[in-house]
Amino acid sequence: MEAHNKSQGVQLRRFRLTEEEWDLLREISPLLDIFLYATKKISARRIPLIQDVIPYIDIITNDLVSDFIDNNFVSLVVRHAAHRGYLMLNKYYSLTDDSSVYRIAMILHPKYKTKYFVDAGWEHLWIQVAEELVCSEWRANYKKVGPSEAERQHVSSQQESSRSNMVFII
Repeated sequence: MEAHNKSQGVQLRRFRLTEEEWDLLREISPLLDIFLYATKKISARRIPLIQDVIPYIDIITNDLVSDFIDNNFVSLVVRHAAHRGYLMLNKYYSLTDDSSVYRIAMILHPKYKTKYFVDAGWEHLWIQVAEELVCSEWRANYKKVGPSEAERQHVSSQQESSRSNMVFII
């Protein structure tokens, strides 16, 4: 490194961090670890699962608020960085409202169901809307519609004619 700081070489000494900057990096590292943990957990699976998105956003949000934003023992710079992360998370969290898939996946998952939303403190109306999303999706795309009366009569007459054509040998 000293070879690069000679008067005729590249001068890197100006980029050397001060002790105060190193302290700040040590203080911000746990903040970044929150995001690293969630990233590793989601990335560890071969296929990321959509029902994990909302719980991870909630975990990160709670950690940011309790460990950094509301913590007066953390420096103002780190609290501000945590607040910026919080605002960004809220931006992406609000985008989950644009697609019913997130809420449907949560309600259909055996681990979560509506209990997750209750435990997370969602308003009762929001939970009802999520439940209705599941029901309307099922009715629109999965519920089998029974045969019409004309189709039932046609099938019944076919069954009668096939029975009358049967020959029993005794």
